Amino acid sequence: MDANDLTVLADYVGNTWVDPTLRAHWALDESAGSVAMDSVGGHDAMIVGKVVWQPAGKVGGALAFDGKENFVRTLTPVLDPGTGPFSVIAWVKGGAVNRVIVSQIGAADWLYLNQFGMLTTDLKSSGTSGKSLISDAWLLDDQWHRVALVWDGTNRALQVDGVEVAKDTQPNLAAASGNLQIGCGKSAAPTAFWSGLIDDVRVYSRGVAP
Repeated sequence: MDANDLTVLADYVGNTWVDPTLRAHWALDESAGSVAMDSVGGHDAMIVGKVVWQPAGKVGGALAFDGKENFVRTLTPVLDPGTGPFSVIAWVKGGAVNRVIVSQIGAADWLYLNQFGMLTTDLKSSGTSGKSLISDAWLLDDQWHRVALVWDGTNRALQVDGVEVAKDTQPNLAAASGNLQIGCGKSAAPTAFWSGLIDDVRVYSRGVAP
Protein backbone atom coordinates (compact mmCIF):
# COMPACT_ATOMS: atom_id res chain seq x y z
CA MET A 1 0.00 0.00 0.00
CA ASP A 2 1.40 3.39 -0.99
CA ALA A 3 0.43 7.02 -0.45
CA ASN A 4 -2.06 6.94 -3.34
CA ASP A 5 -3.85 3.93 -1.85
CA LEU A 6 -4.11 5.70 1.49
CA THR A 7 -5.58 8.78 -0.18
CA VAL A 8 -8.26 6.70 -1.90
CA LEU A 9 -9.04 4.87 1.34
CA ALA A 10 -9.35 8.16 3.21
CA ASP A 11 -11.93 9.37 0.70
CA TYR A 12 -14.17 6.41 1.62
CA VAL A 13 -13.78 6.59 5.38
CA GLY A 14 -16.98 7.90 6.93
CA ASN A 15 -18.94 7.57 3.69
CA THR A 16 -21.58 5.00 2.81
CA TRP A 17 -20.53 3.05 -0.27
CA VAL A 18 -23.28 2.18 -2.74
CA ASP A 19 -22.75 -0.63 -5.23
CA PRO A 20 -22.95 1.06 -8.67
CA THR A 21 -24.49 -2.11 -10.12
CA LEU A 22 -27.44 -1.96 -7.74
CA ARG A 23 -30.18 -0.79 -10.09
CA ALA A 24 -33.11 -0.85 -7.68
CA HIS A 25 -33.73 -1.60 -4.00
CA TRP A 26 -37.18 -1.75 -2.45
CA ALA A 27 -36.57 -2.15 1.29
CA LEU A 28 -40.36 -2.26 1.86
CA ASP A 29 -39.93 -0.63 5.26
CA GLU A 30 -42.66 1.97 4.83
CA SER A 31 -45.40 1.67 7.41
CA ALA A 32 -48.21 3.23 5.39
CA GLY A 33 -49.10 4.66 2.01
CA SER A 34 -49.44 3.37 -1.53
CA VAL A 35 -45.85 3.72 -2.75
CA ALA A 36 -42.86 1.44 -2.18
CA MET A 37 -39.77 3.60 -2.54
CA ASP A 38 -36.69 2.60 -4.52
CA SER A 39 -33.76 3.88 -2.48
CA VAL A 40 -31.15 3.85 -5.27
CA GLY A 41 -32.55 3.99 -8.80
CA GLY A 42 -35.67 6.12 -8.67
CA HIS A 43 -37.91 3.22 -9.71
CA ASP A 44 -40.63 3.71 -7.13
CA ALA A 45 -43.47 1.20 -7.18
CA MET A 46 -47.23 1.58 -6.73
CA ILE A 47 -49.18 -0.72 -4.47
CA VAL A 48 -52.27 -2.13 -6.18
CA GLY A 49 -55.04 -3.56 -4.02
CA LYS A 50 -54.85 -4.22 -0.30
CA VAL A 51 -51.26 -5.20 0.28
CA VAL A 52 -50.56 -4.71 3.98
CA TRP A 53 -47.45 -3.13 5.50
CA GLN A 54 -45.93 -5.32 8.21
CA PRO A 55 -43.61 -3.85 10.88
CA ALA A 56 -41.73 -7.13 11.36
CA GLY A 57 -40.15 -8.47 8.19
CA LYS A 58 -36.81 -10.13 7.60
CA VAL A 59 -34.98 -6.80 7.28
CA GLY A 60 -37.06 -4.07 8.90
CA GLY A 61 -40.63 -4.10 7.63
CA ALA A 62 -42.20 -6.16 4.86
CA LEU A 63 -45.32 -6.46 2.71
CA ALA A 64 -48.03 -9.06 3.27
CA PHE A 65 -49.90 -10.40 0.23
CA ASP A 66 -53.13 -12.39 0.49
CA GLY A 67 -53.16 -13.96 -2.99
CA LYS A 68 -56.19 -11.94 -4.10
CA GLU A 69 -55.04 -9.59 -6.87
CA ASN A 70 -52.88 -7.46 -4.58
CA PHE A 71 -49.39 -6.62 -5.86
CA VAL A 72 -46.73 -3.96 -6.41
CA ARG A 73 -45.80 -2.52 -9.83
CA THR A 74 -42.92 -0.17 -10.67
CA LEU A 75 -43.80 3.15 -12.25
CA THR A 76 -40.94 2.86 -14.75
CA PRO A 77 -38.97 -0.02 -16.33
CA VAL A 78 -35.96 -1.12 -14.29
CA LEU A 79 -33.87 -3.39 -16.50
CA ASP A 80 -33.96 -5.24 -19.80
CA PRO A 81 -32.68 -8.75 -18.99
CA GLY A 82 -31.55 -9.21 -22.58
CA THR A 83 -28.88 -6.51 -22.39
CA GLY A 84 -26.39 -8.19 -20.07
CA PRO A 85 -25.71 -9.87 -16.72
CA PHE A 86 -28.15 -9.20 -13.90
CA SER A 87 -29.55 -10.55 -10.63
CA VAL A 88 -32.82 -10.23 -8.74
CA ILE A 89 -32.93 -11.05 -5.03
CA ALA A 90 -35.77 -11.08 -2.49
CA TRP A 91 -36.65 -12.39 0.96
CA VAL A 92 -39.89 -14.41 1.02
CA LYS A 93 -41.96 -16.27 3.57
CA GLY A 94 -45.09 -18.35 3.04
CA GLY A 95 -46.30 -18.65 -0.51
CA ALA A 96 -48.32 -21.29 -2.31
CA VAL A 97 -47.92 -23.38 -5.46
CA ASN A 98 -47.87 -21.53 -8.79
CA ARG A 99 -47.48 -18.16 -7.07
CA VAL A 100 -45.12 -15.47 -8.40
CA ILE A 101 -42.56 -13.45 -6.45
CA VAL A 102 -41.20 -11.16 -9.20
CA SER A 103 -42.25 -10.78 -12.84
CA GLN A 104 -41.97 -8.40 -15.78
CA ILE A 105 -45.16 -7.22 -17.43
CA GLY A 106 -45.91 -9.09 -20.64
CA ALA A 107 -42.54 -10.87 -20.57
CA ALA A 108 -41.69 -13.56 -18.00
CA ASP A 109 -42.10 -14.66 -14.41
CA TRP A 110 -38.60 -14.08 -13.02
CA LEU A 111 -39.06 -15.93 -9.72
CA TYR A 112 -41.97 -18.14 -8.70
CA LEU A 113 -42.95 -21.40 -7.03
CA ASN A 114 -44.08 -24.09 -9.45
CA GLN A 115 -46.90 -26.60 -8.99
CA PHE A 116 -44.79 -28.49 -6.44
CA GLY A 117 -43.62 -25.43 -4.49
CA MET A 118 -40.13 -25.47 -6.05
CA LEU A 119 -38.31 -22.24 -6.89
CA THR A 120 -38.44 -21.72 -10.67
CA THR A 121 -37.76 -19.09 -13.33
CA ASP A 122 -39.33 -18.69 -16.77
CA LEU A 123 -36.85 -16.01 -17.84
CA LYS A 124 -35.04 -17.73 -20.72
CA SER A 125 -33.63 -17.47 -24.22
CA SER A 126 -36.06 -16.63 -26.97
CA GLY A 127 -37.03 -19.31 -29.48
CA THR A 128 -36.96 -23.07 -29.11
CA SER A 129 -33.67 -23.08 -27.20
CA GLY A 130 -35.24 -21.36 -24.21
CA LYS A 131 -36.48 -23.40 -21.29
CA SER A 132 -37.54 -22.86 -17.70
CA LEU A 133 -35.04 -23.50 -14.92
CA ILE A 134 -36.52 -25.55 -12.07
CA SER A 135 -34.82 -26.19 -8.75
CA ASP A 136 -35.51 -28.85 -6.14
CA ALA A 137 -35.70 -26.19 -3.40
CA TRP A 138 -39.10 -26.53 -1.71
CA LEU A 139 -40.06 -23.27 0.00
CA LEU A 140 -43.49 -23.89 1.51
CA ASP A 141 -42.19 -24.31 5.08
CA ASP A 142 -43.37 -20.91 6.39
CA GLN A 143 -39.76 -19.81 7.01
CA TRP A 144 -37.89 -16.80 5.63
CA HIS A 145 -35.78 -17.60 2.56
CA ARG A 146 -33.48 -15.42 0.46
CA VAL A 147 -34.19 -16.30 -3.16
CA ALA A 148 -32.28 -15.14 -6.22
CA LEU A 149 -32.08 -15.46 -9.98
CA VAL A 150 -28.61 -14.77 -11.40
CA TRP A 151 -27.49 -14.58 -15.04
CA ASP A 152 -23.81 -13.85 -15.71
CA GLY A 153 -24.19 -13.52 -19.46
CA THR A 154 -23.79 -17.25 -20.08
CA ASN A 155 -24.94 -19.19 -17.03
CA ARG A 156 -28.33 -18.91 -15.36
CA ALA A 157 -28.72 -19.92 -11.71
CA LEU A 158 -31.25 -20.03 -8.91
CA GLN A 159 -30.10 -19.51 -5.31
CA VAL A 160 -31.78 -20.11 -1.96
CA ASP A 161 -30.27 -18.84 1.29
CA GLY A 162 -26.89 -18.31 -0.33
CA VAL A 163 -26.74 -21.77 -1.92
CA GLU A 164 -26.96 -22.45 -5.65
CA VAL A 165 -29.89 -24.84 -6.14
CA ALA A 166 -30.12 -24.98 -9.95
CA LYS A 167 -27.90 -23.92 -12.86
CA ASP A 168 -27.75 -24.19 -16.63
CA THR A 169 -26.30 -22.48 -19.68
CA GLN A 170 -28.41 -19.86 -21.35
CA PRO A 171 -26.31 -17.88 -23.88
CA ASN A 172 -28.86 -15.08 -24.06
CA LEU A 173 -32.14 -14.00 -22.52
CA ALA A 174 -35.19 -12.66 -24.29
CA ALA A 175 -35.26 -8.88 -24.40
CA ALA A 176 -38.09 -7.17 -22.49
CA SER A 177 -38.87 -3.58 -21.56
CA GLY A 178 -41.89 -3.93 -19.26
CA ASN A 179 -42.18 -2.65 -15.72
CA LEU A 180 -41.44 -5.03 -12.85
CA GLN A 181 -44.09 -6.51 -10.58
CA ILE A 182 -43.69 -7.86 -7.06
CA GLY A 183 -46.19 -10.49 -5.93
CA CYS A 184 -47.82 -10.81 -9.34
CA GLY A 185 -47.38 -12.85 -12.53
CA LYS A 186 -46.47 -11.37 -15.90
CA SER A 187 -50.09 -11.32 -17.09
CA ALA A 188 -51.71 -10.76 -13.67
CA ALA A 189 -53.48 -14.12 -13.81
CA PRO A 190 -55.78 -14.49 -10.77
CA THR A 191 -54.17 -17.76 -9.69
CA ALA A 192 -50.59 -16.41 -9.64
CA PHE A 193 -50.76 -13.66 -7.00
CA TRP A 194 -48.37 -14.18 -4.10
CA SER A 195 -49.73 -15.31 -0.75
CA GLY A 196 -47.31 -14.55 2.07
CA LEU A 197 -44.59 -12.02 2.90
CA ILE A 198 -41.99 -10.37 0.65
CA ASP A 199 -39.14 -8.16 1.86
CA ASP A 200 -36.02 -6.34 0.62
CA VAL A 201 -36.19 -6.80 -3.16
CA ARG A 202 -33.05 -5.88 -5.13
CA VAL A 203 -32.07 -5.81 -8.82
CA TYR A 204 -28.41 -5.71 -9.90
CA SER A 205 -26.83 -5.28 -13.33
CA ARG A 206 -24.32 -8.03 -12.59
CA GLY A 207 -24.28 -11.65 -11.52
CA VAL A 208 -24.28 -11.84 -7.71
CA ALA A 209 -22.37 -14.73 -6.16
CA PRO A 210 -24.16 -16.92 -3.58
